[in-house]
Amino acid sequence: MPPRLCLLLVLFGLLIPARAQSPAAAIALPQPVIRYHFGDNPAWAAPTFNDSNWPVATQSYWPVPPVSSSGFVWLRIKIPLPMASNTPLALSLSEGNSWLTSEQVYFQGKLIDRLGHFPPRPAPVFNSASRVLPIPAQLASGHVATVAIRIWYTTISRDIAGTDHFNIRLGAVPLLLLDQRVHRLDSILRMVPLLSLSALMALIGIPLLIIWRSSGRQELLWFSLLLITFSFSVLPDFLYLVLSRPIPAWLYSMVQALTNAATMLVTVEFLRTAFQLRSRWLRGSLHLAWIIFNAAILISNLQVVSPWQGAVVAWSIPLGMAALACFNLATFLIDFRYLIFGPNRAIALGMALIPLSSATSRLGFTLKFFNISLFYLGFFLAGFGVSALLIKSALAAWRHANRLRGEIAAAREVQQRLVPANLPTVPGLILNATYLPATEVGGDFYQIFPLPGGASLLVIGDVSGKGLKAAMTGTIALGALRSLAQEILSPACILTRLNTQLAQSSDGGFITCLCAHISPNGTLTVANAGHLQPYRNREEIPLESGLPLGITEAEEYSETAVQLHPGDQLTFLSDGVIEARNPQGELYGFERTREISTQTAQQIAETAQSFGQEDDITVLTLRYAPA
Repeated sequence: MPPRLCLLLVLFGLLIPARAQSPAAAIALPQPVIRYHFGDNPAWAAPTFNDSNWPVATQSYWPVPPVSSSGFVWLRIKIPLPMASNTPLALSLSEGNSWLTSEQVYFQGKLIDRLGHFPPRPAPVFNSASRVLPIPAQLASGHVATVAIRIWYTTISRDIAGTDHFNIRLGAVPLLLLDQRVHRLDSILRMVPLLSLSALMALIGIPLLIIWRSSGRQELLWFSLLLITFSFSVLPDFLYLVLSRPIPAWLYSMVQALTNAATMLVTVEFLRTAFQLRSRWLRGSLHLAWIIFNAAILISNLQVVSPWQGAVVAWSIPLGMAALACFNLATFLIDFRYLIFGPNRAIALGMALIPLSSATSRLGFTLKFFNISLFYLGFFLAGFGVSALLIKSALAAWRHANRLRGEIAAAREVQQRLVPANLPTVPGLILNATYLPATEVGGDFYQIFPLPGGASLLVIGDVSGKGLKAAMTGTIALGALRSLAQEILSPACILTRLNTQLAQSSDGGFITCLCAHISPNGTLTVANAGHLQPYRNREEIPLESGLPLGITEAEEYSETAVQLHPGDQLTFLSDGVIEARNPQGELYGFERTREISTQTAQQIAETAQSFGQEDDITVLTLRYAPA
């Protein structure tokens, strides 16, 4: 439904008069006197029965039988008959409330209408529409007609209903049928504000679902479901008005319980995600409360003849009301707590309106605004307000994500400088490398610098930390290494010079680094600044290790020389291999790493990753193969 149409429906509904004046109402006689009596006796239907000692309903309102009673009440009404009329007569009954009842209507002692079934096999119905009951011509004689109505109320109706009433008219069939149509149209139009706001809430919930799909934020999912499920709560009443047919009590109760249960369930899950509730006990208690409440609704309407029915129903009603009170109180206290101390105070304020309006409605406050009850009004205000806050937050997160995407794109360019996709061709060496970052951007780096005379300089390092900051530090280190490599310095001198530069500009981080010079005749000269020892043919090369770069300027590094033989394989790696951890918390460790050190760089990296990657994984292998 387009937003403009929703707005027009809302405005149209707000302009509807409180009650349309029907043609039949304009000519009807004043409401007749209604007398009532609790209990059940078929003799009360007879027109000759003397009901003068029965109480009189005040302004057509009579009290509903108490919970402990059988649930029966009889009404008797004396209605004057027209002196002479060739037009068929009918009786019009318009119920003022929508309780779950079974009814029988007698005119002059004859049954003319029935709704539902009575005990011992009760089957009550939900009905609030007006009814036009044709009167047989042989009964419409005399001066006064006696109308007797037998009503049976379900246990929950007796518990929550204070009073009930009928609007009763006797008149010509055409006028009463016209009045019935006007009454139904009036009832439908009076629902337009409620229905329009509900539809608008559902329409807001759908975009929130779309935003959740793109952002992955769980609070958007649960609040969109909250709006949608609550919107469906008004559909049974609206469809009933459109169809204008009584609804069986079990069906109405089932639909009511399902919509209530769905709304209360997603309310709990929204509070959990919006406020990061970690208490499983609190969450479980809230779910238990709504389960008890909705089970009580079904049980209290379960009209089964059995010895235990009375006790179960009698206990289910107060238990259900207590569960609802606990649910409202707990959710309100959660909202109040985060309203005072939490970061999402505006959301907490909006959500607090829901349990507050529900509790005040249960206490008897029946304030209506444009035919919308206090509870619905509070829910709509909370729904629209929190939706606006969530959409605003999602837009801010989207803008932040765009900025992050730009930073990540820039960081990827930086990463390409740290770990080149293609290694240079060096005579006498077969090089292979694999890099698996733990996040979008890592801090590991490696480079091969060809030197004059067929020699080469190999550098591998690991910057402390992760992400863009670590990558930028690695880029600075590589820039300095390129300059130092052109000076044809020894590995120890390169690390000493680089350490001095990093220590002067360090912001607290450090770099482990290994620098190796490989001459054409196979002489390997290695200096180490806190990095892992390289492997030669599955054995560690013993090296004297100095402090990582950037900690102190006074550090000087030593060198170790090793003579390589044709076919020897060297494996250089970062600590992401050693520190891989499986779900049981076990490290991959040095022993496993040594066993796979003769495999290819890709095999080593993938083995560590499948074990349980926690840090950047870098593996560089070198095979000495002189011509």
